[in-house]
Amino acid sequence: MLITFSILLALSTVACWSESSGDYRVKATFPSPSDGHYATLWEGMGGGAAGWCYQRISVNRNYNKFDLEKEKEISGYIFSVSCSSKVTTTWTSETDLHISYSMGKNGVSVYQKPTSEYDSDVQVTYAVQTQLATP
Repeated sequence: MLITFSILLALSTVACWSESSGDYRVKATFPSPSDGHYATLWEGMGGGAAGWCYQRISVNRNYNKFDLEKEKEISGYIFSVSCSSKVTTTWTSETDLHISYSMGKNGVSVYQKPTSEYDSDVQVTYAVQTQLATP
């Protein structure tokens, strides 16, 4: 019984963290004011009822277009948040990107970087918008 449980636990851990077996899609692409840079919001999910889901933003230069398959492999994103969060992306200048995201009463899992390793000209700022239910 203990061996069976250990095997099931190991298999479920592998299934939860395997990004190759999920569903992915680009939700939106946001060009900078002069089209020199692009912020791409994309989503990944999988694992069934007890699965995982996240939204990520990657930043690329205009000559280095976003490639979803490549991005899944290299994980060069600058921002990641749970799918329950509402994400807003705004370019405040050609090289300044502002990302805001919502957080409900149950919290949110988030990852943030100040710049992209693929487009270091772009600086990123973040803001969390707390959305608590009213009684």
